[in-house]
Amino acid sequence: MRPTITVEGSLVFEPKVTATPKGITLAKIRLACEKEKRDPTTGAYVKVDPVFVTCAVWGQMAEQLVESIAVGDWVIVAGELDQNAWDQDVDGTTVHRVDYEVQARAVGVSTRFTTAPTQRRRGEQPTSHDGTSQG
Repeated sequence: MRPTITVEGSLVFEPKVTATPKGITLAKIRLACEKEKRDPTTGAYVKVDPVFVTCAVWGQMAEQLVESIAVGDWVIVAGELDQNAWDQDVDGTTVHRVDYEVQARAVGVSTRFTTAPTQRRRGEQPTSHDGTSQG
């Protein structure tokens, strides 16, 4: 079982949209998840380097996401965390690399810094991760 994770961050670039050979839409997004920590000497909160997180959004959710967000928007993603590991040759030395990606189960606009009007699509059946109907 993969761990479940929720991330919130600012959209770094427009979603990169592709389709699988079966025609299922995939949108890749990248979030800059910012963090503040307290400076022990001044007591003030200061920003530290963001953590960048890649998320994969599938099917109808991906199609709707592309219409709903733009670079700079704050987004919340909940999903399962995947890890990919590989070895890479760097100047004759083998370096172990690890990459993480969230397989999104839910995506929404964060209302931390903005309002987010919604538009419900009546009569549509929810779809699963692979784009098939759940209803």
